[in-house]
Formats: sequence, C-alpha cells, structure tokens
Amino acid sequence: MAVHEARAQENCLTGYVSDKSTGKPVEGACIKLTDNGLNSINQGYSDSKGYFRIPVGSAASCRVLVAKKSYCTYTSDLINLACIGKKGVDIALSPAESEGIVLFGCVRDYLRKPAQGVRVTLLRMDKMVGEESTLTNSEGYFLFDRLEHGTYRITCESPVHETYSRMFQPAADNPVYILETIYLKRKELKGTVFGVITDSHDMPVPNAVVVLFSGDNVPLQVTRTNEKGVYMFYNLEMGTYKIMAK
Repeated sequence: MAVHEARAQENCLTGYVSDKSTGKPVEGACIKLTDNGLNSINQGYSDSKGYFRIPVGSAASCRVLVAKKSYCTYTSDLINLACIGKKGVDIALSPAESEGIVLFGCVRDYLRKPAQGVRVTLLRMDKMVGEESTLTNSEGYFLFDRLEHGTYRITCESPVHETYSRMFQPAADNPVYILETIYLKRKELKGTVFGVITDSHDMPVPNAVVVLFSGDNVPLQVTRTNEKGVYMFYNLEMGTYKIMAK
C-alpha cells in the first residue's frame, strides 16, 4: 500500500485500487473501513478509474478491507488517519488463482426436514481419484471445494435412511455448482426376537421347537434351540410378536 495526494480535502479516506499484475485500475472493488477490532465504520466502491472516497466521520484510525471477484481479499494494517491528513492510499490487488468449483447441496429426510449427520461421499469417476467425505450440518447442508470439471458420483449414507447415489457433472464456467436437493427414503428397519428356553430346573433345553406368532396369533416362523437352549428369529418387521416353545 502506498500513500498519494488525495483528490479532495473532505473528511474522507480516498484512494486508488489497481491490478497488481497489470497496474490497470480495478472498477467496482468493495472497500470496507473498520476499526482495529474489525467493527464497521463505512464502505464504498471504486469507480471506473479505480478511485474511491469514503467518509470516515470522527474515526482517528481504520483498517481497509478490499474485495473484488477474481482477486485475493486485501487487508491493511491499522492506518492513523491523522498522519495521512489530506493524502490517500494506493491499493494493489493480487489476482486470485483458480481454486476449482465449490459444490453445495442439501439433504432432507422422508419428512422433508433437514437430515443432519448424513455422510456424503464424492468420487471422481473419469479419473478414479481418491474419494472425499463430509457430514451434513444441522440444516442438512454440505460443501465440497476444489472440484474440477468432470464426472462425479455422490453418495449419501445414514443408519436410518436408504443409501442415495447419483452421477453429475459440474459446469466448468460456474464457480459454485448447486446440486438439486437430495431427499432420502426411510430405511425399512428389521428386528430380531431371541431368548433361551430352560426347564423347571433352569437348565437350557436343546433342540426345543420354538414358534413365532404375530400379535393376532398367526404362526410366522419356526426354529429349534441350540445346545445352549438359545433361539433367534431375525429380519422381522417392527411390531408385536409372541412365541411358543415345546
């Protein structure tokens, strides 16, 4: 940052924004003035010739933050406005290197509510590079960055939802690719019924016949206990069951 003669003698901070690599003026850069704690004082924009003039009020000092698309954000040290007096500041912005595409998405459950804690995995298919994973936040959102143009597979996994998977290709000319909302289906949960059959002396009964009934007494499955008297029925729908043993 350099200091130059201001174009006017108002109670303002004036300056000039340029491209560091070409020296050309940068139009439409957002200039934010803050105090030392980054609390806002005022803001403005550079004009077509790169100049700006922003009132500072009674502020004795300020920091200058400058942002412009395709450039790195600039932050100055604390500037003593009394020392600058009627002078302005020259700010040279460095062009930002391309850091790829940002992928943004939202996952919702079968009730259309945000699905938190869903593991989202991204795999580049046309290059078969290593996969990346993240978890959705409390609002069901997730982000991936540094994506290149190509073909990807996205997978969503959750203990209570069916696995979701699809292919997509982010557009190379858009820095942020917004994936359409993902709606997960409820997983059909299955349960087990198990136990031990014993005799009147509390000893395990091997090879006993055990029948599983529905809540309205319809026989559903049959099995036998093992040498320790243990039986188990599995892959059962949620509900009420009865058993009978012999």
